[in-house]
Amino acid sequence: MKKIYFLLLTLVLLFVGCKEQTLYTPDFTLANGFTLEKDRISATLIGSGDLAVSDLLQTREEILIFADTAGDRYVKGTDALIPLNVGENRMVIRFLKDGMEKEYDLHITCIAIRSFEIELLKPEKTYHVGEVFDRSTIKVTAQTEDGKTITVTDYEPEYEFSSLGKSTVGIELDGYYESFSVMVTEEYTPTLDETLSADGVRYELHENVAILIDGTDKEGFFAVPRTVFFEGKAYPLTEIAPRAFENAPLTGIQIPNGVQRIADEAFSSCRSLEWVELPENMTSIGTYAFADCKALRAIEIPEGIQTIEDGMFRGCEALAVAVLPETLTEIGSRAFAGCTSLEKFYVDNAIVSLGDNAFEGVKDVAITAYDSSVADAAVKCGAEKITLNISYIKDSFDNKTVDVPESANYFALIGNGSIYNNVAVKSAAAETMISNMVFANNKGTPIELTSAKVILART
Repeated sequence: MKKIYFLLLTLVLLFVGCKEQTLYTPDFTLANGFTLEKDRISATLIGSGDLAVSDLLQTREEILIFADTAGDRYVKGTDALIPLNVGENRMVIRFLKDGMEKEYDLHITCIAIRSFEIELLKPEKTYHVGEVFDRSTIKVTAQTEDGKTITVTDYEPEYEFSSLGKSTVGIELDGYYESFSVMVTEEYTPTLDETLSADGVRYELHENVAILIDGTDKEGFFAVPRTVFFEGKAYPLTEIAPRAFENAPLTGIQIPNGVQRIADEAFSSCRSLEWVELPENMTSIGTYAFADCKALRAIEIPEGIQTIEDGMFRGCEALAVAVLPETLTEIGSRAFAGCTSLEKFYVDNAIVSLGDNAFEGVKDVAITAYDSSVADAAVKCGAEKITLNISYIKDSFDNKTVDVPESANYFALIGNGSIYNNVAVKSAAAETMISNMVFANNKGTPIELTSAKVILART
């Protein structure tokens, strides 16, 4: 019996030991020019300076990159910058997940150059609108500081084939810039292969229409095609699917007429996306569609859109201009939260529904309330400066308590000169203004302010 117990105990210990030695293989994708061989990631780059971790790899896992063998100096996360010098740079990259770790050697050699040239191998090559630049049409050679001539394959061409006519393709290497011109002659109409893909973008076909379902590998500018072809048949594109471009390194996106719907999170976390062109006939844009597009500077929502859905532009910290359509009637929760570059934002009384914290972190919002529910949401919209006009509300504002949080630096409440029965205003904003209101029949104290500055006006 003792032998049996001993055998069982040994098996249990072996099982526990095996469980503790679970192999961890990080999930990541290396950028062009970087290679993985066994436990070493390596690359040869032109120039020196700071390398963004996001230009090295893409991953959802926690990472640390150590700049020395002692582990005293390191950077953390894909938003960090790695300082590189001319010559060999030897580092260690550590992935962490759920208590597990995996390390790789990271060797990057930086070469200094004094000039480079671009040779056109196919000068007759023309392009379609939105087509990807064909690297095989050029050869790039550089002259190093020590007089050698090298062929350069790791470069990022700068181009936007967004319209017909002559277009410029530029390349920057180590502070030097060269460019050449190509002709854009036709609209982009890709032909799908057997996997329903073209140029790194995947589609679905439904009866007589196409849906774009995956473009997460697209970078730079991309013109969404109006039509795709498969086995000789044309399929008009009508929709961009959920998360179709999530985390894609896009800088610009052009969406043609015919695309009616952008689904939830379609472009979320496209952190390099600077501009978007939307079609005139679009009918809906989903929740969080452009959330965390931190480089997006301006957006014009086409007429026909009735709702800015929850979180649609949340975290778009560079967004300075948002042009809304006259057809808009609803703004969802946290729709513009974190849009800290919006200077002054106006919401008129055509908006019949306003979600919670719709403008959290926005500098200055002026809201003309449609009804008392919109007024309530306006008070708690999260903006630093809030101007609420209740002159045109469609229902009664009687028996309301306006409770302004201390997160507001400024709050203004503007009436139409009427008598407001049993209305109480409690404001912890740094500055409070109440204008053109007559308080009557109050059951308690009508105005309770802890503001440093108070303005009471009758106009």
